[in-house]
Amino acid sequence: MIEKELVIIGAGPAGLKAGEEAKRHEIDYLILEKGKVGQAWRDIRTNMPMLSPCHPQRDWTSISDCFPIWKLDITRPFCNAGEFVTYLQKYAEHFDLNIQLKAEVRDIRTTGNAGFILDTPTSPIRAKNIIVSTGFFGNPFIPDIIGFAQNKLISHSHFYKSPHVFKRKRVAILGGGNSAAEIAIEISFERKPGSTVGTKRWI
Repeated sequence: MIEKELVIIGAGPAGLKAGEEAKRHEIDYLILEKGKVGQAWRDIRTNMPMLSPCHPQRDWTSISDCFPIWKLDITRPFCNAGEFVTYLQKYAEHFDLNIQLKAEVRDIRTTGNAGFILDTPTSPIRAKNIIVSTGFFGNPFIPDIIGFAQNKLISHSHFYKSPHVFKRKRVAILGGGNSAAEIAIEISFERKPGSTVGTKRWI
C-alpha cells in the first residue's frame, strides 16, 4: 500500500498548483488524475479563446510567477484552450510534479485517526490529508428550468465546438461568465486565424 502525507485529486490548474506548493514545503504528496494532465481542458475545443490576458504586462492566466504562460509560444493577448493545455503539461514537467495518470479514485473511506484510504485501479493509497481539485469545469450543470430537459437544442457550453451550427439562427446564452462571453464573441464575429480583431456578422 502506498502511503502519503497528502493526496491531491485532479491534475488541472488547482491540483498542479497545490502540488507545486506541497513540493516547495517538502510535503510528501501525490497527484492522482483519471486522465491526462489538464484533462477537462483537453475535452473542449482547442481553439476556444480565453478571455484572461496572458502577457507580461497583465497576466491573469499563469498559475505561478515562477513559470508564466507568456514565456511560451502562445497567442497574445488571449491564448486559447489548446495552448493552455500545453502550458499545464509543461508546468507539470517544469516543477517535476509527482503525478499518477489514469488513476481514477473509485472510493474514499476514513480510517479514524490514520486518515483516509483511497481505492484506485492499481493499488490502495493511505493518506493523512486529501485535497479534491476536480473543479467544476468538467462537470457541466444545466439548471432545472421547466422545458429544458425535453429540449434537445439546449446544450451546455462545455459541449460547444463551433459557431457554424448556429448560422442564421437566433441564440440565447444564459450566464455571464467567461464561457458565455467567449461563445458570444465567437458566434457574433468573423475572426481571422491568429487575430483578435473581428468583423461583425449576423448569424
